[in-house]
Amino acid sequence: MGDRGGLIDLHNLLRQSSVRLCDPRNPAHWGTAFFVASDVMLTCWHVVRDVPDQRVLVQQPKPNPTTEGDALPMALGEAILLERGDPWDLALLVFTPTGNAAGSDGERTETVVLPLQEHDPSLGSRLVTSAYPKDAASRHDAIYEAAGRTTPRGQLQEFLRIKADGVVPGFSGSAL
Repeated sequence: MGDRGGLIDLHNLLRQSSVRLCDPRNPAHWGTAFFVASDVMLTCWHVVRDVPDQRVLVQQPKPNPTTEGDALPMALGEAILLERGDPWDLALLVFTPTGNAAGSDGERTETVVLPLQEHDPSLGSRLVTSAYPKDAASRHDAIYEAAGRTTPRGQLQEFLRIKADGVVPGFSGSAL
């Protein structure tokens, strides 16, 4: 891909569509999700599995923060499990905005949707993610490398292998 502007636009779209999911009982425990429709998010099942009723808080950094305090996540709403993607570690969540994320007339402010695309990266391709590590107050972007394909023992489906130095808890559920 020689279109560097297109890559920057895709990276911005990835960042804007990614949100932090928090356990309402303990907001320090979180993972990442991304919008695949205006009111539907995709994440990993293990991110929401142990949360009561699979109901999580949804947060995202304030747009264009001017001070360090402004960079703290703002509450967007909550999400609840719509469907679990058995046998995969996937979960679809339905998003309901609250507070600042809902307009004064009850209409929701627009969410940024990441279009899903099937892409088979070649060996050595760069893969970008935007996620919310557990030990950080803000989003973290990372670049990984496609390392080939693998079929785990007992599985029929082939999986993408990545060289993933630096993946930490909280990255689960982020888009690549």
